[in-house]
Amino acid sequence: MGNQINLIFSRIREKIGSADSLRRQLFYGGIGNGLIQAGNKLVALLFAVVLARTIGTEGYGTYAYAMAVLTLLMIPGEFGTPNLLVREIAAAQAHQDWSHIRGIIIRFMQIVFVVSILLATVAALILTFATELPDSLSDTLFLMLILLPILTLSQTMLSAMRGFQHVVKSQFVGLLLRPLLVLIVVTLLFTIAPETRSPQQVMLIQIVVGVVLGGFTIYLLFRYMPAPIRTVTARYKTKQWVGSAIPFVLLSSAFLINCQADILMLGMFREVDEVGLYRVASQGAGLVAFGLQAVNSVVAPQFAKMYAKNEMALLQRLVTTSARIVLLVATPFSLIFIFAGEPLIALVFGAEFAPAYPPLTILTFGQFFNAAMGSVGFLLTMSGHEKVALKIMLITATLNVILNMILIPQFGTNGAAIATTVTLMLWNILLFFEVKNRIGILSTAFSFAKK
Repeated sequence: MGNQINLIFSRIREKIGSADSLRRQLFYGGIGNGLIQAGNKLVALLFAVVLARTIGTEGYGTYAYAMAVLTLLMIPGEFGTPNLLVREIAAAQAHQDWSHIRGIIIRFMQIVFVVSILLATVAALILTFATELPDSLSDTLFLMLILLPILTLSQTMLSAMRGFQHVVKSQFVGLLLRPLLVLIVVTLLFTIAPETRSPQQVMLIQIVVGVVLGGFTIYLLFRYMPAPIRTVTARYKTKQWVGSAIPFVLLSSAFLINCQADILMLGMFREVDEVGLYRVASQGAGLVAFGLQAVNSVVAPQFAKMYAKNEMALLQRLVTTSARIVLLVATPFSLIFIFAGEPLIALVFGAEFAPAYPPLTILTFGQFFNAAMGSVGFLLTMSGHEKVALKIMLITATLNVILNMILIPQFGTNGAAIATTVTLMLWNILLFFEVKNRIGILSTAFSFAKK
């Protein structure tokens, strides 16, 4: 029996390849990232169930709307640091330019802190005069503004860790550990003290966990950064760095509008309990494209490498294979949500959330189409066509806002789902043809790989 097990593992290692082979890198990178992404989705789902069962549709809608506003404010608050720091630190580390690394970390920590505090202050002044808001929503939003600088600074430090090639550790803290701790604390508190159940209490817990993990992230950053950075004199290229950060801010903003405009505008035009229903539908549909998110983070660097070396046949094979994996993951989720979504929602979240089924169905169609089109966005950005991707993103983001303004007042959650699905499909179609015309790659799972 032992010999058979060893033979199986030997054959697996043979199939995977040598330690420095592309196949082995993709295999282990996919497993690590896939586990973290899966854990994040699972924790988010469990957290949604806990909140739905404890604070109801109105309370969950209030919390979901506040978190959507937080996500929106974090884009200008982060000031493009996540992608810029990864790129600059990785490049500077290759040349052992420690002064450059120390300078960019210090400068962007300062920029992010100042910008996030200014954003929180301006938003607090606006909230002070917004007397038409319900007290519960207003109080939750005020607490959210305290969380804003805490999370933006933490994300800046985690981005620096990714630049130092500690990707798994940074993802574990940001994507898994923080939401898991919040889930545990909320569950324990709401079980022991049911009278504390409220969206404001959930936001307070987010703040406490954010502060604790912020200190832990500082420790991790100092532990894993190369020792020379701690002692060298920092060199600053503030004007150049800020100029480089602006395109990242614009691209992230357009992407966020496409992702969050539905929830934000639903909260503006409809009752807050509809936001809670829609949030459940949105989280469910997000599971359909889970495979795409996991695969993209693994294959994106390989896209850039193969394109730069003009290995187009190899690139096409990788694109087609990864697209088929994504579609394989998306199909069962889509079928379950479309044909058994209503009883599933009632079973998991409670009967009062059953009206989330129609928007779930609509969003599922959009996310399945998104998965079926493959890694179109990363193919463009990794091949040096990020300006084209930005242009398309801005066009679809504008259309998204317009459609939401037209459809939400009349159709509520279904209108928001239709607006999101239409713009998501258009975004994928436009990117598909740009990828095909500019780099000659067919991105879908049904493309035939070049020999």
